[in-house]
Amino acid sequence: MKHAFAALLAALFLITPARVADIELPAVFHDGMVYLKVSVNGAEPVWMNLDNGTSPSAISLDYARGLGLKLDKAAGWGTGIGHKPVEFFNTKADLTAGDSTRRIDFAASRLDGMLGPDGRPLAGVLGHSFLAGRIVVIDYPRNRVWFTSRLEPCGCDLPMGEDFNIPTVPVTVAGRRMTALIDSGGMYELLITPSGVRAAGLQAYAEAGRPRTSYGYAGAQTVHVGTAPDVIVGKIRRDNPSAVYGAFGTSPLKSQAALGAMFLKDYRVTLNYQARKVRLQ
Repeated sequence: MKHAFAALLAALFLITPARVADIELPAVFHDGMVYLKVSVNGAEPVWMNLDNGTSPSAISLDYARGLGLKLDKAAGWGTGIGHKPVEFFNTKADLTAGDSTRRIDFAASRLDGMLGPDGRPLAGVLGHSFLAGRIVVIDYPRNRVWFTSRLEPCGCDLPMGEDFNIPTVPVTVAGRRMTALIDSGGMYELLITPSGVRAAGLQAYAEAGRPRTSYGYAGAQTVHVGTAPDVIVGKIRRDNPSAVYGAFGTSPLKSQAALGAMFLKDYRVTLNYQARKVRLQ
């Protein structure tokens, strides 16, 4: 009888899948941005910004050339925040973060003026090619980032849409339903595009904002910084959030709004690329 019980226990252990341990990522939270210490093709570790709003991922052109990465000129020219065309080169590399190594796509380009938490030129930006198919947790209050293998369902989960590989969630701004990007690399609380302004009747708010120059991959553009009446995301409501009124440069994004790092910083943010869910806790 004792042997039969032992055999039953063994069988139970065999059919019960063991949970893979979470993968902690070496991270630094600095001025609202999240940086990960990573290694490219086994080279000395460097800092890269974690920005789920970048697709695929970006790598400094000078750094890529220094590593001897093969650069494909067929990538051509791209656009982003700003209006200056930016030349991109396609490349691939093995990227190690924590105990995880994955071969990912990069777009190599000039990252002029982008600095890491150590004040040195930034080696790259980790985006969709780094995150796709994974569950990443960015715990802003506790300054931690990790990949997890399994997540229990929660009533707080929001459906994850996609706008050119960037996660989106439904939001309500000034009583108007719209789609907002989740943008961990955006230094703002709420961004509302011209189409979002028209849809929600926020022309007076946009005009009352003060002009400011915003910088991105494609140079500079002028935006207006002010406030919005409110924004509702799931069960979260923010009254009078700070708002940036401007376009996503010349990019083809269709979303009318975006939630940036200044909004996300108060939450543990889970981007579940497997189940297509977003969680803010």
